[in-house]
Amino acid sequence: MTGMASKVAVDGLDVAFPQGNALRACLFALISASLVTAASATAAPQKLERDTGSNSPEAPRARIPNGAGKDPTIARKVVADFARCVVDRNAKEIHRAFSLPPGRNYWRTMSVIATNQCLAEGQMSIPQSVMRGAIFAELFRRFTRDSVRLVAVAPIDFSQAVEKDDQPGRTQRAKMQLAACIVRTDRMNSTAVVLEPTGSSTQEAAFKALAPSIGPCVSEGEQMTISKSILEGILAEVLYRGTLALPSQTELK
Repeated sequence: MTGMASKVAVDGLDVAFPQGNALRACLFALISASLVTAASATAAPQKLERDTGSNSPEAPRARIPNGAGKDPTIARKVVADFARCVVDRNAKEIHRAFSLPPGRNYWRTMSVIATNQCLAEGQMSIPQSVMRGAIFAELFRRFTRDSVRLVAVAPIDFSQAVEKDDQPGRTQRAKMQLAACIVRTDRMNSTAVVLEPTGSSTQEAAFKALAPSIGPCVSEGEQMTISKSILEGILAEVLYRGTLALPSQTELK
């Protein structure tokens, strides 16, 4: 490939974007735009096991330590803990949400999933795209550990057309195309990014190892930023769901 490479920052990682690659750099703008709608969680008195009618212990709630609002790594760890609790408590609702296409009904169902049952105290706002990714990361970790898909989700089918006026669908398609390309380019480090504990030094090393494989999946990029939370989440979704058909070259250009 020829031309000068531009740069994109993935939470501080320098990623080279050679000109003429498969996906447009505007994908990062689409990904950022998907963060507008947030699911909120506010603390409530913790239910005892006898109040739920269950013989199983309730999943541990996420706790917000001091300084979480100023440290993105701590915030990412809190979201991962929150997602772990959500998967334990709301697998049926997750299945329902992930069976819906992006849109109003999906967002409404996601807001029901992110309840105060999974936050010990305090209040936090989680972008729905971040919440989705954190749930898929937790699901993929459990699948890798137990070889059981706790939530059945259809594979990503790139052969299905997306209408031009379906902005949520186009945003989701763009994210999945990007992630599928990265996974196809470097599956080992893509998998490591998801399987290593969120916010850990080992995950940070995996992000750095993956960085050279991100650039070839985006074309003619300007200076842009994508969060590690989003990258971890879209990789997890592709790894967990799998794909039925690879994106065509006309879609990617």
